[in-house]
Amino acid sequence: MRGARTLAAGLALLLPVSGRAVAEPRGLTAPETSAVTEPLLPAGVPGLYLEARFAMEAGDQEAAAADFQKLADAEGQDLALRRLAFEASLIAGSAQATRFAAGLPDDVLAQLLVGDQRAAAGDWAGARATFDALPGNGLGQVLQPILLAWCYAAAGQADAALALLRTAAGAQHAGGLYAMHAALVADYAGRADAGGLYEQAAARAGGLNLRLAQMLASWQARQGHQMQAEQLLERLLGGSRDLAIAAPDLLAAAARRPVASPVDGLAEGYLQMAVALQQQSPQPALLLVRLALALRPHFGAALLLASELESQMHRPQLALKVLDEAVADDPLHAVVDMQRANLLAALGRPDQARQVLQAVAASHPASPEPLVALGDLNRQANHDEQAVGLYDRAIALVPTPVASDWGLFFDRAIALDGLHRWPAAEADLRRALALSPDEPTVLNYLGYSYAVQNRELAQAQALIERALAHQPDDGAIMDSLGWVLLRRGDASGAVHWLERASAMGPSDPTVTGHLGDAYAAAGRPVEARQQWQRALLLHPDAEDRAHFEAELVHGSPSVSAASLVRPAPTGAAATP
Repeated sequence: MRGARTLAAGLALLLPVSGRAVAEPRGLTAPETSAVTEPLLPAGVPGLYLEARFAMEAGDQEAAAADFQKLADAEGQDLALRRLAFEASLIAGSAQATRFAAGLPDDVLAQLLVGDQRAAAGDWAGARATFDALPGNGLGQVLQPILLAWCYAAAGQADAALALLRTAAGAQHAGGLYAMHAALVADYAGRADAGGLYEQAAARAGGLNLRLAQMLASWQARQGHQMQAEQLLERLLGGSRDLAIAAPDLLAAAARRPVASPVDGLAEGYLQMAVALQQQSPQPALLLVRLALALRPHFGAALLLASELESQMHRPQLALKVLDEAVADDPLHAVVDMQRANLLAALGRPDQARQVLQAVAASHPASPEPLVALGDLNRQANHDEQAVGLYDRAIALVPTPVASDWGLFFDRAIALDGLHRWPAAEADLRRALALSPDEPTVLNYLGYSYAVQNRELAQAQALIERALAHQPDDGAIMDSLGWVLLRRGDASGAVHWLERASAMGPSDPTVTGHLGDAYAAAGRPVEARQQWQRALLLHPDAEDRAHFEAELVHGSPSVSAASLVRPAPTGAAATP
């Protein structure tokens, strides 16, 4: 089975391009949240509680917060309800979160908000006292050195802040995180050793991520090393087609400190911790991002992460709404708009997505990314001719393609294949493989295309097997391997792989129908008919439907593998 390349809905702005995530501190667990703590409901309130829960699950955070606030106020001594009201208010961005936090002295997140409010009001002594009282384990233990360091920095005590962070870096697993904040504190204090500390932070992090690269580039640019700053960002962003559009705006903003104040430093700490928790549980990570945004409301990197977390929790409307808080002068605004368009398309609003992308293309005429996204929209609407034209324009903007540009040629190949221009599509697939030889999506697409054309079957099998070696749990690639084995006369091998593919994608009509074909070739007509009948119930496309219906009407008791080899139209990769 062919598969189109899928871009991530959210951009991993804070993960190293090498793919290695920021090391999660040992012993760190997600802060306990309402997702795992249910209150003992007082009599007479279960209806409102269920209504609040429903609103939260439906993504109506304002309604959920209002309902939980009513419940908590009605049952003032119920800590579980007060905690739910606090968390719902925090996620909804309600000022009521502060009121409920004050009554939760044993809740880490609530006390973080209390300390933050004191810091934002300029009461750094009060903030320091609050952060100093955090529990000495879990989230409080990991965040405490960062928060206290920024309290020291606000008081002009940079030496004390750096000493605290150095001690924490030596004693805990999150050394890269503390090293980064040491660099930021030194930079804020105007110390000459900030550059060396930034380099140490990059080394401790195990590789640059966009946020750390932004900090390093800003330091270099402010030291008069504009060319080094430009080269650093280009080197990093050249490995990510999704993020490359941000390079000009990041360079233009390099003269500004990425963390301009101690309050910004606190927000940065929460953002980095949210990244560490993201894979463990999106809800606690989202609470931390909301703490960051309460301190720094239009923080582009935090908004993108919040949007990604909402998408992870299958709340695309909220993921889209979060991005409305972004501002045009944020250096990541183009990435925000690309994400906005992606979400609009996912929500079935392609015309609005197209408008956003056209605006980005106009404001970033040297960037291929919005043109590629417009091409994808057209291809998904079966407007392949327009898609090819947009991909042509995008490719023309990349005079010397590199490995990360393989997707440009793969996307155009799919559109060309849809226009039955197979020789041109094949050339683009080969170009994509020349740029990225082990890309499983391309290997699978090319191998499967050969199989459905009944040509180059030995090469097709080799390509698909290479793809499966890179993605051994991919059901679509298993389906491709089963199909090419069937075309080569190996009915037993085909059944083996197609059964595995069907188990992984039981609702896929193409895989189900392929399994029916394999059973027929293996002399198992009853099972074959069952699979074809199942496939028809799964809403196959017109061509597959015609094939399954024909097999059910005309299929012999035992179908040979040879009878399944139907020549493709000349110059086309026809669907089997």
